[in-house]
Amino acid sequence: NFNKDRRIIRNTLLRLASRKLIEVERTKKEKSIRLTEKGLNTLFIKFPKIKYKDWKWDGQWRVVVYDIEEETRRLRDRFREFLKSLEFKLVQRSVWFSPYPVENELAAFLKKETIWDKIMVFKTTLEEDDSAKLIKNFYPRLFLTSK
Repeated sequence: NFNKDRRIIRNTLLRLASRKLIEVERTKKEKSIRLTEKGLNTLFIKFPKIKYKDWKWDGQWRVVVYDIEEETRRLRDRFREFLKSLEFKLVQRSVWFSPYPVENELAAFLKKETIWDKIMVFKTTLEEDDSAKLIKNFYPRLFLTSK
């Protein structure tokens, strides 16, 4: 039903505007919708592949090591989901890696959740053969040219 669809779209846009993810701009003839900076950041966190679509690998790996106790399992699970959303891959228990420059996103999450003391983030290079293995097994479409 057309009216039902319009109502759903309108309510969705109102909800996004109330969360300050979009702004509605009005002129005499039309309305336009624009993502706010908060909306764009949220989009990139939910769909990181959009942000890095044409990105060229800088040769650096981001490695995250953490120790979050069983008592705070929900926080640990939320952190794991966050890492997955940033395209991190699990190397072994509590050790994740990514070729993407997501330091700012990580810092924002760690600050928000106040878990800096439980997380270590490294930025490193690996031997060419080791990087090639990681790329082949986890990031086969990763651009191999430098920035």
